[in-house]
Amino acid sequence: MDEKYGVIYQSKQSYYELLSDASISWKKSQKVNPKSDQELVRKKREEIQDFLTHNKAEIESGRLIVFFVDECHLLWGDVCGYVWGKTDIRIEIPILNEKERQTYFGALNYQTKEFIVHAYSGGNGENTVNFMKYLQAQCLGKRIALIWDGASYHKSAEVKNFLAQLNHGYEESKWQFTCILFAPNCPEQNPV
Repeated sequence: MDEKYGVIYQSKQSYYELLSDASISWKKSQKVNPKSDQELVRKKREEIQDFLTHNKAEIESGRLIVFFVDECHLLWGDVCGYVWGKTDIRIEIPILNEKERQTYFGALNYQTKEFIVHAYSGGNGENTVNFMKYLQAQCLGKRIALIWDGASYHKSAEVKNFLAQLNHGYEESKWQFTCILFAPNCPEQNPV
């Protein structure tokens, strides 16, 4: 600062105040996908709103259960981080293989706000169908709508076959399972 501006500050606080006065702050960067299409997001939001509005009576009566669904995939090493603990006691978490993964499927019930989580060995078509069957068991005799992203296993042959079997012979408005996709490349659409 001295060489370029002829200014000498006596403490680091002076720099902090200068940056603050210039409206510059230290903050965490946020990711954004440059492939996200906000017009497509808007259209999908309208499509989902139309579905919810059109089916409002069935949703409110509990005949149609709408879930927002997503998954998270954790490596065992992800559990290591900062935690609260006694100052003089080391906190250790036994991990044999940091590369081992655990996948959690989660579903937020649109009407009741209940959140259902179930663990699986990975994200694939087989486990997706298993989670769909798990949701079905939680909602016996109810129709189900899933609103989720376009993960490849959501569109897998296993899922398509399961849906074809389950919905066979029903008109679309009476399908046992309806799947609606969010717009691609924009995960912030999903409340899960």
